Amino acid sequence: MGSGGSGGSGGRPVDAAPAGGSGGGPADAGRLDATAAGDGSPSAANTCAGVTARFCDDWESQTAGAAPRGMFTLMGTGITVDTAQKFSGTKSLHVRSTGGATAMLNFTQQFPFNNEFGRLMIFVPTKPNSNNHFDILQSVSATNAAWEAGGQFGNFELVVDPPDNGLDSNTPFPQGNAWHCIQWNFQGNIHGTKLDGVFVNMSPAVGRWTNGTGWRNLTVGFQIFGTNPPAADFWIDDLAFGEQEIPCPAQ
Repeated sequence: MGSGGSGGSGGRPVDAAPAGGSGGGPADAGRLDATAAGDGSPSAANTCAGVTARFCDDWESQTAGAAPRGMFTLMGTGITVDTAQKFSGTKSLHVRSTGGATAMLNFTQQFPFNNEFGRLMIFVPTKPNSNNHFDILQSVSATNAAWEAGGQFGNFELVVDPPDNGLDSNTPFPQGNAWHCIQWNFQGNIHGTKLDGVFVNMSPAVGRWTNGTGWRNLTVGFQIFGTNPPAADFWIDDLAFGEQEIPCPAQ
């Protein structure tokens, strides 16, 4: 987990996120209605159209071959804007990690708020082959607990740390020549993760963890824990998160 900071232009919300507090300000403060976004926001005909969120970006306004810029900070150097794979438009984020290096985007400027929903499209030619737990997303609550969704043993793994309490799933983590939609919902005592619109096995986990409120940040990309970590190489597109459920983008 890293600290936040200022960024460039991608995924710019219409209104700045409110500072301080646990639930934010007025109902629409800090949200992005992508149909009304201005310069530096996602492109006009995009999968953010009509989405109400704290952040939404299809990466079309980014520079191919460069690191992404926006209202986030980079953790590591393993994320670049790429044209080799894309769910929508012509670009996506290429996430690469060797030797266990963290490669994530860290969002802090859109926080705090209480009920967190999000979605992303992911293209994983070959999933990390490891008995080590890895995250593709992680959000830290007001009690400094990291709520995580990722994989282990080839399947999904859901974790809250502390108490470093993992929930093994028998739902395979996606891989192959196809894009998949991952959605999540962290709130109160609910830890929910969906793959292509269907809850992964043993999710939503209700009551197993109870400290999911006052979200302070979100990190998206790749982070792995343990020794002898494998390489990771995949793509992410059409990332959005906010305070209400966000549908998977249409094909």
